[in-house]
Parts: sequence; C-alpha cells; structure tokens
Amino acid sequence: MKLTRRQRENLARVFLDLSKYIFTALVIGQFLAPEKFQREIFVGGFISFVIFLVIGLLADKGE
Repeated sequence: MKLTRRQRENLARVFLDLSKYIFTALVIGQFLAPEKFQREIFVGGFISFVIFLVIGLLADKGE
C-alpha cells in the first residue's frame, strides 16, 4: 500500500503521540503510583516507547 505524503505525515504524528502517551503512562507512572514499582511494566513501557518512537521517526522521514 502506497501512502501519500500527507498520510505518511499523519501516520508519523500518530506514532509519535502514542510513544509519548506510552512513556507517560507506563514509565513515568511507575514513579507516581503509590503501589510497588513494577520493573516489568517499566521495561515493557520503555521498550514500547522506543519502538513507537522509531516507527514514527521513520514514517516522518519518508522516502
């Protein structure tokens, strides 16, 4: 499927926004939660953040 330039920019924006939401909810949220720090959620959130960030940056770069 070939995306237009505008579609690629919108897709990149969505992935970059998702990466910010994931980072806030799963990574920073671990430090704000009154419960015990859960390393698995922290690591999984950080890995997800990096994956979505890279996808967003690659989509924004375009061809």
